[in-house]
Amino acid sequence: MLKFLALSLKVNMKITGRESKIKSIKQGDSNFWISDGITLTARAGFEVNNLCPKEYRSIIAECLNNGWLKPVAHVTDYELLLMTLERN
Repeated sequence: MLKFLALSLKVNMKITGRESKIKSIKQGDSNFWISDGITLTARAGFEVNNLCPKEYRSIIAECLNNGWLKPVAHVTDYELLLMTLERN
């Protein structure tokens, strides 16, 4: 008959996390809109190809209208800082 010996091993681990430098800008945020002095446009959006079947376009439109599908832009902390400085 075999006897098994259970070993206990303690390991000290340090996990260091860091915060992402990527920020999400949603449609209601002030930095979502960009302007060149002439045109004001959304920073993010959707483009549906002309080859997309009408039924799918209808479903996408329903999702947008009901808020189930929303545009989101992503920028770095540095870009967000520059946008804030340019606005002021």
